[in-house]
Amino acid sequence: YTDFTGASSCNPCQPGKISGAASASTCTNCTAGSVSPTSGQSSCSPCTYGTFMVHAGGVVCDPCPVGKAANITGLSVCYDCDLGKYQNVSGQSDCVSCTYGYYASSVGLIQCDYCRAGYYQNLTAQTTCNRCWTGSSQPNTAASFCTDCSTGYYQPSYNATACIACANGYIASSTGLTTCTACTSGFYANTEGLSACTPCWAGRFT
Repeated sequence: YTDFTGASSCNPCQPGKISGAASASTCTNCTAGSVSPTSGQSSCSPCTYGTFMVHAGGVVCDPCPVGKAANITGLSVCYDCDLGKYQNVSGQSDCVSCTYGYYASSVGLIQCDYCRAGYYQNLTAQTTCNRCWTGSSQPNTAASFCTDCSTGYYQPSYNATACIACANGYIASSTGLTTCTACTSGFYANTEGLSACTPCWAGRFT
């Protein structure tokens, strides 16, 4: 371009600016979302995946910060990671789904939260955890499942971290129970956590 009359040569546009037409007297800024990294350019280049340029006249696109991504070109801002996703690396084109046992309940996160003990999540990209059902428990965090109470144990509550041993005189003969069963007449259970009652021997009764 030349910005005065009687010029003997044309000047190159500075980085961040272009002259897209012949006989130009000025250069124009690259629009937001595009850049011109070198001088003397006739067109701007859109920011590539994982990058952005927020203002006009940009020279180099910036990488998307953590918690954000850009999966299309020419962006002036990166988008927040959606619910159930995260991104802990800058300059990425997409966000990562939370894995089993984890969740993301807000946007723009750099890591997923883990499910607490007594809760689980068996799907990816989730926003909450599920509570363990009655008759089950989960003592660990970041779990993808809950485990049914074993024989001799029970659990009447949701989101339990442990099952409860049946008391003396009671049994749980199958797994996943919410209550224990009392031994009937003629039978007994003299230890906690039993799965069967013992018959009274000859000369004894209950």
